[in-house]
Amino acid sequence: MEYLYKDLEQIINALHFAGVRNNNTNPDIIDRLFSEVAATKGRLRDAFIRSCDDAAMLKFTVLHHESLVRMQDSVLQLISIKILDNKAGQRGLDEASGNHFLVAYKELSDLSDFFHQHFGKYIPVWEVIPGVLWKPLAHEVKGYLEKLRQYLAKEPSERLTAHLLEPFINFTQPERASTWHDIFYCRELYQEFIKWVEDEPLQDTGELIWILYSLNHNSAGFYRYFTNYISENESGEYLKHLYFFQKKTRQTYVKPGIAYKREGRALPEMVDNWLKEEINYLEKTQEYKLIENQAAVEPQLTVADSKILYNFSVAEFAYYKKVKAETNIIKIGNRKEFCEKLARTYRTKNIETISSESLRSKFYKSETAVKSAVKDGIIRMLNYINADLVIT
Repeated sequence: MEYLYKDLEQIINALHFAGVRNNNTNPDIIDRLFSEVAATKGRLRDAFIRSCDDAAMLKFTVLHHESLVRMQDSVLQLISIKILDNKAGQRGLDEASGNHFLVAYKELSDLSDFFHQHFGKYIPVWEVIPGVLWKPLAHEVKGYLEKLRQYLAKEPSERLTAHLLEPFINFTQPERASTWHDIFYCRELYQEFIKWVEDEPLQDTGELIWILYSLNHNSAGFYRYFTNYISENESGEYLKHLYFFQKKTRQTYVKPGIAYKREGRALPEMVDNWLKEEINYLEKTQEYKLIENQAAVEPQLTVADSKILYNFSVAEFAYYKKVKAETNIIKIGNRKEFCEKLARTYRTKNIETISSESLRSKFYKSETAVKSAVKDGIIRMLNYINADLVIT
């Protein structure tokens, strides 16, 4: 993709040269600037529409964004130098030239806003904003702060107000290295807040909380505030209360691709995990209480009562199961696991708790007396079936 600022850079260089030479700027330069900014917007729009792969768009965006920042920096530095010259009593900025420089800076700022609107997702948003560009942005954010404080004058929760204003206050601190992401988030938060209160004035604290939730305001402080809000605003049974908030948080629209803290997990994810842990704990607690209550009213079964009784000895029982396996009446698979399951499920006439190892050893080796006893048992079963057939 081609470089689109060649003509624009020539105009800014001419403007800068005229200002450095004699403070006088040619009005034609400003007319050319207006025309070129409009033409550049058109070319940028066309580039966005015919955008190719993300890698190429990222390279295009970084190049044009950095160039635009340099041009703004050039004009702003020139204004600053002339203002200092005026204060020092030297030949400084005359009114006509001053207006031209300010107009030029405003045009470049408008172009920058246009660029951010179209190519914002490709800008390396975590880069620090150059100091010369941070000052006008800080002035913009201070204006947001004043209006927000007017809207929030009657907000009862100082802590919640502090969470909302935190991004704006942080951005206006000169010692903080603010990034492009910070200004984008401030603008997004302000626009969403204004849109919300214009549609319907704030009625209670809850509405403000959901504004921040929908913009993934994922600071640690607001996460604690949000979960405390859920815990402290219980109405009725707490488990049902949590079910309600789980449903509401999952159904609330969260604007994609936005987050207050880059390094933090998404607020909806953190809240959902917290709700699942709370709900799981309460559900388990209720299950345990139910089991305890049932145990208090129901008769207790012994281990022996819970197992099926076979009127065989352990050796006879093992051989009986072996016969069924060898004649394909049952399939046993892994013999060790099979014997362990038998030991858990059955007991014999003499032993309540059978050893699985004892069963395994007797499964492989049986004495004649054991085989005869099992044979007698099977004959009794056959006699019963024959008699039952006659009756039928």
